[in-house]
Amino acid sequence: MAGKLEYFDTHCHLAEPALAADLAASLQRARAAGLAHALVCSTHPAQYPAVCALCARERLSAALGAFDLAGDFARAPEATLAELEAALDRGPLPAALGEVGIDRRHLEAGLGRAAEIVFEGVVAMAVQHDLPLSVHGRGALPLAAAVLRRQPARSALRGVIHAFNGSLEQARIFLALGFKLGFGTVLLNPAARRIAAVLRALGPDDYVLETDAPFMPSAAARSRSPARTEPADIALVAQAAAAIRGEPLEKTACDAAKNAARLFLHPSAASP
Repeated sequence: MAGKLEYFDTHCHLAEPALAADLAASLQRARAAGLAHALVCSTHPAQYPAVCALCARERLSAALGAFDLAGDFARAPEATLAELEAALDRGPLPAALGEVGIDRRHLEAGLGRAAEIVFEGVVAMAVQHDLPLSVHGRGALPLAAAVLRRQPARSALRGVIHAFNGSLEQARIFLALGFKLGFGTVLLNPAARRIAAVLRALGPDDYVLETDAPFMPSAAARSRSPARTEPADIALVAQAAAAIRGEPLEKTACDAAKNAARLFLHPSAASP
């Protein structure tokens, strides 16, 4: 990464309708801001073709997942898993499986067990196909950790806990399970002191950076029209992370990008 700053966004949703109208311009702005690579996540099988086509066209990495906050993916867990398995069997294999996991809203809606079944099934597929995971666990980190711990081949697990919002103690649990922690636009909120303290305490190999574009807009992004997170915001996330860690931006960007590349880039792909 010598010569200029280059960022790896480890979690974004570039195939979402909120970005479709001006995706080319959004990506142009992101690359001008230093975006070198991204893991583009999907949330249900209907998105797989669009995500894979986008990634092939833009030379990005695709992740196939099963997740949404409304819980629709969990209402027929066996069918959801069968569709994902069929996509993996058809090939080619994606760079990762994700977004997948459990959210507090699933528990509150009585969909916790169904979401857990889907998560367990996708974790097993990740081990079977030797793929990393992009895991959602907001408001349900203990349950997400329990699912991962139940995997018989735990030593094969790897990936990112997307939008990590837990304690330092919880962070250490996921690090011990082989995961990196993902930090995004929440770092732009000065009031997010607990998450800042966790990031500050981590080692250089423990974290990656993300935008979750077009979701989770910062206060500044909510003033945009339309209000959304942009892929270019990865540069702002990196700047905030460097300030929190008290180190040069070049070091933070380089450490995060190297961690991401080790997880999500196939050997044949160009590294950041």
